[in-house]
Amino acid sequence: LLNKDDGAESEEGEEEFFSWHILQVVLLTLTWWSAAVYVTVAFKMTTASPEMKLPPFTLTCLVSSAAGLIAFSLSCVFRNGTSVLQIQRQEIFRLIALGIMQGLELACLNKSLMGLTVSERTMIQNTNVLLMMLAAQCLGLEKLTLLRLLAGTLLALGGSIQGFESSETQKLAESERADHFTGILFMLASMCLTALKWMLIQIVTQRSPPNSCLAQMSKLQINAAVQPVTGLTCLVLALAFESAALSPDRLLSQEVLLHVLLISVGITVIQVSELKLVQLTSAVATGVLMNVHHIPMVLAGVTFFHDKVDSLAIAGFALCILGGGLYAVARSCDAPRPVLEASSEEGCTSESDKS
Repeated sequence: LLNKDDGAESEEGEEEFFSWHILQVVLLTLTWWSAAVYVTVAFKMTTASPEMKLPPFTLTCLVSSAAGLIAFSLSCVFRNGTSVLQIQRQEIFRLIALGIMQGLELACLNKSLMGLTVSERTMIQNTNVLLMMLAAQCLGLEKLTLLRLLAGTLLALGGSIQGFESSETQKLAESERADHFTGILFMLASMCLTALKWMLIQIVTQRSPPNSCLAQMSKLQINAAVQPVTGLTCLVLALAFESAALSPDRLLSQEVLLHVLLISVGITVIQVSELKLVQLTSAVATGVLMNVHHIPMVLAGVTFFHDKVDSLAIAGFALCILGGGLYAVARSCDAPRPVLEASSEEGCTSESDKS
């Protein structure tokens, strides 16, 4: 049996570990939000620039490829001793699947900006947590409790209210309405891919065997392996739908290369932060944080692009935020507190050791 002093030291150690766990989540979340606002505004300005005229699939391909090079360079500098050559075939398939889903997700997300404003796209994204809840329940990653169902209902209700066209949308011309509808379709496709991607990330970061290569790889190494597949996926889409934009004179211009470099740095920060957040929490919890970060996203759309948001859309947006907050309460009620690895290892002694 532990004496009182040992027990007090153990409790103090667990408290410090829990505080460090929370601090990591807060710092990663703030970093993720800042980079997401920066990347979204930069993408919108780049695709709308008459000087560059880069369509979404082409720009996503360039940015993903550059982000992969950045992540690979950083992973070589900050090595953790894990050799990627030890990776198994099943782990390779998971990384390829993650890269393909991420490429399709980003391509659809950026394509939606052609027909939607930043604020509209952000508000529609608020319903994505409901898809994540359903996907997590189907895959057995998280149980769907009564409180979570109530949170999902609020999210669905808020999304339905946001579905009503704002006064700005109702005044669109016929040609603009077609682009607007196309933007909504791409946004919905991106949301479904996002839910599946988060589930796969949680499986990779939390369910991989401790001795496997995926479990020992750093987040930079995982990102460096995934981003080239993402870039190749977007390249296929660009060749199919935007072949006219793939001219060397346009792609190798100084202005394009500078914008791609700046955006790819932000993408690298987002990807590494997301991987670590899912490992520390869960896919659905990260989706809730994504909902909350839509507040600065909407403010960015209003500030930089003068987007207009009517009162009905704001009401739906508030319901989605309330639903996301309620989910956070539900998770805190039934989620166990993190414990020290040393404590768990000490508690896993055999019966013979105890005797």
